[in-house]
Amino acid sequence: MPSQFSRSGCAQLFRKMINNKEHCIHQLLPPEKILPMKLRASNCIFALPQCHYNLYKRSFVLRSLFEDAY
Repeated sequence: MPSQFSRSGCAQLFRKMINNKEHCIHQLLPPEKILPMKLRASNCIFALPQCHYNLYKRSFVLRSLFEDAY
């Protein structure tokens, strides 16, 4: 289980990755979701992909996406 220090570092890196389109790992993000109408508030602006493999589920990008999704 990651410590509080590593969680804050991961959150900071993820925010930098989202806010800077020129960031070297920004291309790993899924596409932004397009909704014709807003039914309820959501923290996640990206389309959440389906996860089929454990290695993919444990990746930094996916873990960060799902952390703030709900």
